[in-house]
Amino acid sequence: MKVLVTGGAGFVARHLAAELASGGNEVWLSDCLDVALPNYRRADLADEADVRGLVAEVRPEAVVHLGAISFVPDAAKDPSLLERVNVGGTRNLLEALLAVDMPRFLFASTAQVCLKNPSAYAESKMAGEGLVLHAFREGGDAFVARPANHTGPGQSDRFVVPSFIRQAREIKSGRRRCFTVGNLDSVRDFTDVRDVARAYRIMLERAKPGEVYAIGSPVRLSMRELLGKVADAVGVPCDYEVDASLWRPADASPELDTSAIRELGWQPQFTLDDTLADMIGLPPG
Repeated sequence: MKVLVTGGAGFVARHLAAELASGGNEVWLSDCLDVALPNYRRADLADEADVRGLVAEVRPEAVVHLGAISFVPDAAKDPSLLERVNVGGTRNLLEALLAVDMPRFLFASTAQVCLKNPSAYAESKMAGEGLVLHAFREGGDAFVARPANHTGPGQSDRFVVPSFIRQAREIKSGRRRCFTVGNLDSVRDFTDVRDVARAYRIMLERAKPGEVYAIGSPVRLSMRELLGKVADAVGVPCDYEVDASLWRPADASPELDTSAIRELGWQPQFTLDDTLADMIGLPPG
C-alpha cells in the first residue's frame, strides 16, 4: 500500500515510516521543511495549491495526517498559525483527497480533546476531527486516532521527558546544579512512540470508517514521579527548582477507554521504564 504521511519530517513520522515500511508498505513523506529524506515531497498544508499538487503527484492509497503545530506552548502563542495549519491544513488536505479517489485517511488528533478545559491546540484538533468525520459522511474512508502523551527516542527536548533526561545528563557531568521544572503535580500517562506508530499501522489495516480510537497506557504518574524515575535511572539527585516560565496549573491527562484499539489487536509493548532506558541509552534489562 502506498501511504502518505504528513508532518513527515517530525518525531512521530520517523518511527511511523519505519513501522509502515517493515510491513511492506511504500511510504511517502511530506512536510513544509527542506529536508533530505527518501520519497519526500515538500508541501505547505496551509497552501491549497501545494496540497493539491502533493496529492496529484503521490496518489496515495492511504494517508496518515500527522502534520500540525503540536507543541502546546507554540500553539497558544500564535492562534492564527494554529488555525491555518491545524484546521485549514486539514481542510485543504481532505478537499484535495475528496476531489480524487479518496484513500483511507487516519487523522492524528489528541486525547486532550477529552479534557473539560482543552488547550487551544486541543480545540484545533477538535475542529480537525469534525472535518474528518464530515468527510466520512461524504463517503470518505476516514477515522480518528486520539493518542495520549507519547515519547521515545528522538523526541525534541522541548518536551518534558527528553528535557528531564538532558538536564539529568548535565547534572551528572557537573554542568548543572539541579533540575529546572514547572508544576510537578500534573499527572500524565506516557505511551512509547513506537507503540503509537504500531497502533497507526494497525488502524490503517483494520479501522472502521467513522470510528474514533483512543491510544494510551493505563499507567499514570505525576511529573514528580517521572522526575524521580529519570534521576534514578541516570544516577543523580532529584533536587530541583521551579521556573515560573514553565509553571502551569496542575492538571491531569484524561483517563482513556482504549478498548476499541485493543479490539483491533493492539496493546502497548513498551513500559515507561523500557522507553526511558532507550532514551537514556542504558542496556536493556
